Amino acid sequence: MDIENKPQRITTTPEKLANKSPGEPAIKESAEAPEKSTREIMLDFLIYKNLLTKKEANSISSNKVDELIVRTAHKYELVPDEIPQFYINKARRTLGLQPNLDEGEIDTEKRGGEIKKLTEEMREYLKKFKAKCPEVLGMILCGSRMDADKLPAPNSDVDTVLVLKEGTITDPRTEEGETLLYRLRDFSDNTPTDSGFPVELNESYSTDDLFVKLQNPTDKNKLIWGWDPKAIKYIGENIGDLDELEAQIKILEGINHPDMIKFKKQKVTEAKELITRHLGQPKPKK
Repeated sequence: MDIENKPQRITTTPEKLANKSPGEPAIKESAEAPEKSTREIMLDFLIYKNLLTKKEANSISSNKVDELIVRTAHKYELVPDEIPQFYINKARRTLGLQPNLDEGEIDTEKRGGEIKKLTEEMREYLKKFKAKCPEVLGMILCGSRMDADKLPAPNSDVDTVLVLKEGTITDPRTEEGETLLYRLRDFSDNTPTDSGFPVELNESYSTDDLFVKLQNPTDKNKLIWGWDPKAIKYIGENIGDLDELEAQIKILEGINHPDMIKFKKQKVTEAKELITRHLGQPKPKK
């Protein structure tokens, strides 16, 4: 959620605390105030800014709050008096809430049907892609359109990670890699799904590069498209000796590797430090 327009620095000065509006969350806890976790500080801020209600805050899973913290923590040093509706909607989508305040969580069963339909559309899309670019083996579908716990924006694209034949040169610093990238982008940029959704190529990996990426727990790009393993689906041809289902399992094993989970927790911790710096400081546990 990008925070912009009419910046107003959040301070922790006594003057600011003395003049805060009724109902505004305390930026710095008093000695008598109960200890608050970073998640509670974040939720208090969202409630105060009318991004969600107290009732909604009580229903949101900690994992969703952590995801919002990671995606937005660097944005809270400067906060506008009024956050644009676009960013409010984006935050609510990340938290798995319907667009309007107090509407609560989305219908996951309905979203499941939409994801099934999209997956079949993307199988047809992949056939066209392979006809145009024979290097393509398959794709990993990811992002909000594949997440049953989120309601994507009407104009949201379909996030994909392309899987290419073994040995395919994808480095854009080489002439061959640059030429390939232009061909791939030309197709995706000009070919929507049957439902009219735009398609975004987040990454393009050869088969051998993909396996290397999966084994690297500190690969930041993988953390972006693989943040939520439940929202990942591989479709396409065999990857090496792995059929479609086996490839899906292999990808999930890489995303769920203990070292990858540790790295993810590290990123959450770093983001929480920013949150407490900008929105308040919870008292240390005794």
